[in-house]
Amino acid sequence: SAAGNKLPCNYQSIKQVKAIAKIPIIANGDIYTVEEMNQVVQETKVDGVMCARGILYNPALYNGMNTVPLSCSINYLNYALQYGGDIRIHNYHLYQLLSVGLTFSEKQYFHNLKSMSGIINFFHTRQWLS
Repeated sequence: SAAGNKLPCNYQSIKQVKAIAKIPIIANGDIYTVEEMNQVVQETKVDGVMCARGILYNPALYNGMNTVPLSCSINYLNYALQYGGDIRIHNYHLYQLLSVGLTFSEKQYFHNLKSMSGIINFFHTRQWLS
């Protein structure tokens, strides 16, 4: 899991709350794959899950995909160019989307890009843009 050194989510507590609650209960925390999503639902019997950081790394997660299609990054780049915004935010989000498929040195290089033209060039050199 990509959770790093964060404290793990306490699914046992969520399961206990779900067992006595009379309202829908949503589990949240440490969910990064379809398998983890299904396991949490099966284990806790919750009505749904939230995957905030999981979706940040992989917006296709709710479509049942454990890896991010390159098209997500390309679409994000196109929207960023169309609507503008802060380069630091765009770099951060694209870094999260691309990080699984990049080498360590590529990650370092991408993380240090300070302009949209640098990001566009990064995509072009990999022939990701037509």
